[in-house]
Amino acid sequence: MRATVQRFLALVTVLAVALGVSALRSPAALAAQTCTTTTQQPNPPTTQGYTIQVCLTAPAGTLTGDTTISATHMVIQGSATVSFLTFILDGDYLLSAFQTPYAFTWHTARHWIDGPHTLGVYANMSDGTDTRNSPAPGGPATQNVTLANGVSLTPRNTSGPEPPVTGTVPAAGQPEIVGAVGSGADGAGSATVANQVAAWSPNLFLYLGDVYQHGTYEEFDNWYDPSWGKMRSVTNPVPGDQESYYNRGGYGWYWNNKPAYYSYDAAGWHFISLTSCEFSDVPYPPNGLCGTSGAEVTWLNNDLE
Repeated sequence: MRATVQRFLALVTVLAVALGVSALRSPAALAAQTCTTTTQQPNPPTTQGYTIQVCLTAPAGTLTGDTTISATHMVIQGSATVSFLTFILDGDYLLSAFQTPYAFTWHTARHWIDGPHTLGVYANMSDGTDTRNSPAPGGPATQNVTLANGVSLTPRNTSGPEPPVTGTVPAAGQPEIVGAVGSGADGAGSATVANQVAAWSPNLFLYLGDVYQHGTYEEFDNWYDPSWGKMRSVTNPVPGDQESYYNRGGYGWYWNNKPAYYSYDAAGWHFISLTSCEFSDVPYPPNGLCGTSGAEVTWLNNDLE
């Protein structure tokens, strides 16, 4: 009996050790957190003054595939509040998160080459300031990681250009249902609106631009696709000013290089999709696209003839 008990205890010990090793190797256990504390002195009437702690949580070490990145904040002192958090990669803009939980999926193999990278996050405050350029010990909370996905060259989407869709045909005697929404993808409640529109079962859906905050790859993947992507097969988009001004590449990648402007016929209607002209001096849309003799206007005049 005693030998049986001893063997049982030995087995339990081995299992406990094995489970302990498994836990240490799990993504949750390997996650690391770094924090910074920023103090902004008041400068009435614009700057309210505050002290805030921002923390970044990400798996430590070498990363592959899809990875969850998250952040938290705590206003220690002052009346200013946090409007949103901005995530950066190697000092460049990556994504904005507008509500808790401040988390997103980083598709590490999709857009970035292997090697060392630095993730960071900072707070954008209600008084218009942010903590990005604050002196130490403030500024962004950062963490060094290494990507190992077998990607040696910057990935590019060479598909397309994706043609416009004409949607589905309504049942006999039923009207054509067209949904249209703009400025509706920011990860803060957009899923509710998207579900309402999807419940109409639209024959055609028009996304009128603006995936916040800058229309990056990860903002399309995290904020647009989970909510509005379910209607992709009947969707014709246009780039908004967020995509045009910041030129982050998310629009072209997600929509397989759909043209900046185009037209199509559906249900007896002629639809014309035009890009934003407000920021025509930046790379997307191309220089000279707008204006009385610009390429887009010339094309539009010909399309309307």
